[in-house]
Amino acid sequence: MSGPEPPGDLLLVEDDEGLSRAWRRAFEAEGWLVRQARDGAEATGLAAGGRWTAAVVDFVLPGAAGLDVVRALRRHHPLVRIVVSTGLQDPALEQLSRAAGADAFLLKPVEVADLLRAVRGGP
Repeated sequence: MSGPEPPGDLLLVEDDEGLSRAWRRAFEAEGWLVRQARDGAEATGLAAGGRWTAAVVDFVLPGAAGLDVVRALRRHHPLVRIVVSTGLQDPALEQLSRAAGADAFLLKPVEVADLLRAVRGGP
């Protein structure tokens, strides 16, 4: 008898090393298979491959905009759950993120429980 299936493959796109490390540990503790990208160019390249179930994408990234990553993910993986996170306090960013294909939008600092809930599709 095998154990429960992992939640899936998650692409974590965050250039803040400490935050990325903490979030990765939280996702892996829930059984996610996590692949990290530290910049937009790397993430855009990864978007086309993989079998992503979910992605967490920082809005502001070096190398390519977070919204470019969201668009690439949505184009290659129409059913992937995409959460955009940002520390920018601009109300228009949520609308831009959703128009690009994001399912959820979170302002940093983000509680880990809120991030996990957003990735799972909860309120």
